[in-house]
Amino acid sequence: MCFGIERCDGWEPRDTLPENWVRLGIPNLQDSIDLGYVSEPDFTQDSIPPNEFKKKKGLLVHSFFVEDYPNPKKAFWFSLAIPGGGQIYNKRYWKLPFVYAIIGGAGYGVYFNTTEYRKFRRAYENRVNGEPDEFQGIITSLQTLKNITDSYRSSMELSYVFLIGGYLFTAAEALVDAHLKTFDVSEDLSFKVVPVFYFGSAGLGAKVFF
Repeated sequence: MCFGIERCDGWEPRDTLPENWVRLGIPNLQDSIDLGYVSEPDFTQDSIPPNEFKKKKGLLVHSFFVEDYPNPKKAFWFSLAIPGGGQIYNKRYWKLPFVYAIIGGAGYGVYFNTTEYRKFRRAYENRVNGEPDEFQGIITSLQTLKNITDSYRSSMELSYVFLIGGYLFTAAEALVDAHLKTFDVSEDLSFKVVPVFYFGSAGLGAKVFF
């Protein structure tokens, strides 16, 4: 590549340009100054591998899911992002029913206890204000109504604890399971105890091999 107003080594202005070359100058001026010649990149079909774009497209997915598999951190964050995501990442599909049973059961407990708590709290507030409520004639004691409201409130809070705890439990299980995948469980692993006798001096010992 050669730029300049004066002549460069091995370069002279020319009227006809080689193929794939362009002239840089100042357009629409009589005294246009040739700055040189710049070769255009060759974007022919032969210069780009046929599957290059397909490889780049799948590179991110491959590097994230395959290259460092199993990655305990990824299993943990997948579980937090999607219920059962860590188990899917670890390819432990048979664990998904247990994951959904834990999270689904806790989620239903949150829904049920929250609904009942709001219903009894509304009835209690109406009765305190002297307004009719849906338990009029069924629950005659104001204190009983308050006790039931407080009971459902405690159950609702406990349900939230179970939901969060179950969510974290499934994430921790995926984390530990991914760690266990990297453990060596080959047949070469063994535990041996071999007796050792010392002839130079009286004694008896043992050697342990793993």
